[in-house]
Amino acid sequence: MVIETRKTAAGVLKVSEDSEMRCLYVNGALESAMYLSGDQNEPVFPYIGAMLDWCHAHPSLQKIMIIGSGGFQLARGLFDKEVYCFEISHDMIEVSEKYFGLDTLQKREGFHLYETDGFAWLKGQDEKFDVIINDAFQGKHPIGLGADEMRLVKVHLKQGGVYLINAVTAPRGPFSKRRKLTAALHESFDEVNWMLVEEDCSLYEAQNCLVIAGD
Repeated sequence: MVIETRKTAAGVLKVSEDSEMRCLYVNGALESAMYLSGDQNEPVFPYIGAMLDWCHAHPSLQKIMIIGSGGFQLARGLFDKEVYCFEISHDMIEVSEKYFGLDTLQKREGFHLYETDGFAWLKGQDEKFDVIINDAFQGKHPIGLGADEMRLVKVHLKQGGVYLINAVTAPRGPFSKRRKLTAALHESFDEVNWMLVEEDCSLYEAQNCLVIAGD
């Protein structure tokens, strides 16, 4: 059942739900989701679950920046961290407040929300983070994977900090972006590791992959 539709600068935003789940679509692509029963902070998407598992496995990394917050599925699961969320779309923020628990999240101590471009914000700041997470897309196109953005991220990481990326690509094959992205990250970071999270996907099929870059 569709419960809201609105036209935005990024396209048509739609919220629908059934008895178990509420979903957020932009131009027909599923952007975020939330369970309606049980633990609503439980991640629906496997890559979000992988990011949360990684973050919780590193308790010393406490200060986290998220660029591209969408429906705030990731932020809801980082209950024991100091989280700085950046979301450029005002419509996305409004819909998330209404349907995806952002109103509750904003009351949480240690949660910070900025309605702006995260990379543009970094250019004017001296702030440093333990982890910077890039889950930003313009439509289906990833944002912030150029050499300038990678250097900018590196400058704003604390010693031992990590750049965590949701990369959508086939891990192998002629259409894979894995080698190109790895080479670009190695210009700024000593170590680059990939984590595959879509168990049912072929290695030659585009999927969400977790990329972990650091020194």
